[in-house]
Amino acid sequence: MGYVRIIIRLVDGTHRSGIRKFPEPMNLEDIRRHARHLAEEVLGLRAIEDVIVEEVPADDPAVVALILSRKQRDNPVQRSDGEHPYLKQQRRKPSR
Repeated sequence: MGYVRIIIRLVDGTHRSGIRKFPEPMNLEDIRRHARHLAEEVLGLRAIEDVIVEEVPADDPAVVALILSRKQRDNPVQRSDGEHPYLKQQRRKPSR
């Protein structure tokens, strides 16, 4: 899997960017066309000036953040037994 940075330049001078993971072999031109199509659907045809796609290495800080956020999202949250954590903590303390 490879990582790409997609930068969408808007007509008003601002830009939006993000990192995405794609399977190898990556065709950057196909990714650019697809990203432009999706951006046009969301932002409108006249709002987009240009779409830039560039490959980034796996040790790029944005890629590391993407990987860590996915790992955190994939961790299930334990079900609550209905008791507040503070009350559990108080019950665990030895009485004086």
